[in-house]
Amino acid sequence: MSTGMLMGIITIVIMACFIAVVLYTFVYRSKSDFDDQARIPLEEDRDGAEREKQQ
Repeated sequence: MSTGMLMGIITIVIMACFIAVVLYTFVYRSKSDFDDQARIPLEEDRDGAEREKQQ
């Protein structure tokens, strides 16, 4: 097996892994998971503001 062939196989394997990660991220995860995670910084800010009011 030549070096070029080996590099081609490695490229295909890495591309397949990338496509698998993209599919997992955007197809198999539900929108509600992303919405919940998107609200985390806002909830932390609100908690911090409530703590400041209490002090």
